[in-house]
Amino acid sequence: MIKYRSYSLSNFRSVPQIDRLSEEQMFTIEVVGRVLPFKASSYVIDELIDWGPLRAYQQVSGACRTVRVPSVSSGPGKIRIVGVSEINGEKVFVLNFIQGRNPDWTNRPFFARYDPDAIWISDLKPAFGEEAFFFEEELVSMSD
Repeated sequence: MIKYRSYSLSNFRSVPQIDRLSEEQMFTIEVVGRVLPFKASSYVIDELIDWGPLRAYQQVSGACRTVRVPSVSSGPGKIRIVGVSEINGEKVFVLNFIQGRNPDWTNRPFFARYDPDAIWISDLKPAFGEEAFFFEEELVSMSD
């Protein structure tokens, strides 16, 4: 019998297999977990996650790509959270579209100011002093 235990951002470091991840990977889980809250049971942790060597994103079939990287569906489309970076001294979230309302948006990178308290894509603000994300004006015209 499998004993039920729930893991989330508050206790993910107690997952028995966590020592297989680097500090950088654990930091990424913390950052992404603030934007995309998660919960996993002990069954998922023990039986469904392959804790072996991580495979490169390019080696995963197209059907699996969206589950291999953090992403969120939103009004403009499905947005992938690539990671956190520092560009010209500004800490930012690096994002791109897996699928956009306009297909031309797909794979186009864009940047949001780093906000550890953001819990949804709508909480993010454009980086580098921009007033809006590149897609917002066109998105508004699509809904007219």
